[in-house]
Amino acid sequence: KGAAQFSITLARGRADLYPGMHLTVSGFKPEIDTQDWIIARAEHVIGDNGFTTKMELEAKISDWIAETEQ
Repeated sequence: KGAAQFSITLARGRADLYPGMHLTVSGFKPEIDTQDWIIARAEHVIGDNGFTTKMELEAKISDWIAETEQ
């Protein structure tokens, strides 16, 4: 099955976020905000910008289509 993908970097890292975890986001289009996202990849970085968390999120295409067609 295909998946919709979404990448995000948190300015403040969250060590409690890990692959396989379900989450929602806010501040984007309603189709994105209301989607049940699964963390496909999480990378925790300590660097020049402090502690950040980069995530690649996925949602099943069938779920995505059902949500956007309503």
